[in-house]
Amino acid sequence: GRPLAAVLDFGGYMGLGSRKVAVDWARLRFAIAGDDTRVTVDLDADTIAAAPEYKDGSEDTSILTGPAPKQ
Repeated sequence: GRPLAAVLDFGGYMGLGSRKVAVDWARLRFAIAGDDTRVTVDLDADTIAAAPEYKDGSEDTSILTGPAPKQ
């Protein structure tokens, strides 16, 4: 009963040229301030752009978890 990933539209302009990417739910950050809720992803644009595209209904879905933590 817990989400594994969120599917995000990335890139494009006004819905044109965008693509969907599945992102690990743990990478999302939720900030709630009164009636305003913001969701951010702690991944850079290059990492998201390099991720495989999410295809609805595909049996082989890749979930972007991001680069390994730096030590």
